[in-house]
Amino acid sequence: MAMIVRSTVKWGVILAALLAVGPVAGVLVGVLRGPGGAAGTTPVLSVPLGIGLANAGAAVGLAAAMGLFAARCFGSRTGMTCAGLVLAWAAWSAGSLDAILAPARAAGEARSVLIRLAVEGGALGLVSVALAAAILRVGAGVDAMILQEKEKLRAGEDRIEPGAIAIAALAAVALGGLVTWWVAFQPLKGQVVFGALAGAIAASAVAHLMAPHLPARASAMAGFAAMAVLAALGPVSALLVGPEATARAAAAGLISHLALPTGLDWAAGAFLGVPIGLGWSGSMVEKHTAHPAAAG
Repeated sequence: MAMIVRSTVKWGVILAALLAVGPVAGVLVGVLRGPGGAAGTTPVLSVPLGIGLANAGAAVGLAAAMGLFAARCFGSRTGMTCAGLVLAWAAWSAGSLDAILAPARAAGEARSVLIRLAVEGGALGLVSVALAAAILRVGAGVDAMILQEKEKLRAGEDRIEPGAIAIAALAAVALGGLVTWWVAFQPLKGQVVFGALAGAIAASAVAHLMAPHLPARASAMAGFAAMAVLAALGPVSALLVGPEATARAAAAGLISHLALPTGLDWAAGAFLGVPIGLGWSGSMVEKHTAHPAAAG
């Protein structure tokens, strides 16, 4: 009975993030306006900038509150999911890259806008890494109990090797970027959010598979770090061809795929995708290690 009640409350919290808190975060971002009163912008491009930053901070604060509460009660993966659902509403309410660049291109400011988006992506990426670390710390107690209940504790699980983490993080950046590039090939909001989510799944999964002896929290942080790097490098990748070529590529819809997700898209994708990637890769590692034991 206790497990049924706990499961019911857990899904109630998840639904609250999806249907109650998330829409508030979406409104906070959706009311922002760009130059000339244009709808569909991002916090760093909003006018006035102070309101954009304040509303973005409030939206991230709501995601943090839901994520930390859920992690404290039900574990870090549930906390990440709740934070991701709130951020997904905020990301969905932000402008898409084509809508943002259209007026900027007409004003000859496409390069400046992409640089500001890179700064926004990097800043939100760092905030996401910090929030993920807090969620993992707050949910550590519940995570340990879950591991004990499933008899998955292994000797040496808490051993962290910096070299292995670095290799895992590099692999996460490479595969996460490749998957996002492949999935987010159009500036449609749903597609770019799903592209970031798919990239996060791939990044966290390959980080765990590259170093399966590391604790799950290390693989999770490698995945979040990879998404933070991609959030900053995405807009920069569109600038490598020069300002004039960038404007022409934007007009023709041929801009770098990695530039299509905005900072909020990357953040939402990270919090929704990393738990999925860890769950999938964890099951693969368990199956691989179980076979030799069964054979012996």
